[in-house]
Amino acid sequence: MERLLPDIEAAVEHNHVVIDGLRQIEELERLQSSQPRMIVIAVDASESQRRERINSRLRPDDGNFDEREAREWGWGLEMVMQLADLTIKNDGTEDDFKASIVHSLHSIGVE
Repeated sequence: MERLLPDIEAAVEHNHVVIDGLRQIEELERLQSSQPRMIVIAVDASESQRRERINSRLRPDDGNFDEREAREWGWGLEMVMQLADLTIKNDGTEDDFKASIVHSLHSIGVE
């Protein structure tokens, strides 16, 4: 995280920046201390939808779904998601998800 902060700070001066994959509360806290205007958006899908997607993509680093879920939730993902300013559901189609993203960003003033 620390090595990324200078790049994030430089990019934020001129653009909106998306940081994907926060799973630990420490990462969130560090970013918030560096970027007080940061808006946290959680993307949530049902367990059955996550299971189906993970199992269908067949990436070798995914491993066992239940172990992966336990590991990521154990890192503090639930707390990070609870602290989000906004939550976008991702239980539909890809087009539904894209439309939800656009709608959610517009709702917070991002064009």
